[in-house]
Amino acid sequence: MNSPLHIRPGVAADIPRLSKAYAESWRSTYQGMTPEVLVKGITA
Repeated sequence: MNSPLHIRPGVAADIPRLSKAYAESWRSTYQGMTPEVLVKGITA
């Protein structure tokens, strides 16, 4: 049986992991569509 999904408000301690996920998803999504300097410049 699956347990229900619990969504909580974000806290400051979440920022490093969220920013890393954002940067990684941006790089993988836009690689090849935007200049390489922009893709490599996105950091967490």
